[in-house]
Amino acid sequence: MSGRLYPQRRYAVVLLTLVFGISLSLVAFTVVLGSEKHRIEDDFKHGATAQTSAVEEDIRAQVDVLHNIASLYQASDFVGRDQFHAFVGHAFDENPGIQALEWIPRVPAAERGVYESASRRQGYPQFQFMEQTSDGSLGPAGLRDEYFPVYFLDPYEGNESAMGYDLASNPIRLEALNLARDTRRPVATGRITLVQEDEDLLGFLVFQPIYDNGAS
Repeated sequence: MSGRLYPQRRYAVVLLTLVFGISLSLVAFTVVLGSEKHRIEDDFKHGATAQTSAVEEDIRAQVDVLHNIASLYQASDFVGRDQFHAFVGHAFDENPGIQALEWIPRVPAAERGVYESASRRQGYPQFQFMEQTSDGSLGPAGLRDEYFPVYFLDPYEGNESAMGYDLASNPIRLEALNLARDTRRPVATGRITLVQEDEDLLGFLVFQPIYDNGAS
């Protein structure tokens, strides 16, 4: 009987050793997996921080372009389409993230016809103040006290449908416009679908207020 018990104990020891060895492997694997997870998270956070910083720097550079355009208006008695185009033309090479630069005048209702006629004489025969209709298409802007139309637009090619678009017709754009006016600072919209893009491409607008010299 003793001869039969001894092998059983030995097998038990071997079995326990095997189980213990497997347990150690599982613990070791769990520790390694946890360490790898932290490394991956740290790498992701570092990469995300670097990407965020790069985007912020790009946006700062693009906002600087708006500051420069505002300085042009403040230092000039008159800025026409040709002057605007010549001034902003280089900005796209240095800031490829900018899709378009626009001058958007505040136009009282009584002066709407004057602005529309002037733009037609300047090479845009179909120009009129526009707004989006309920089906998403563009049509003539409705009656309101004042308008904020896209009047100078560069580059024109690829952005044609934005020409004449009245930003006062859209609540999101108008809110940002009014905030820029009241704070005297650049203000960005949230993520929006640009008028010149389809629904799959999103962007945002940044407005830099420009005042008549001495105006509050």
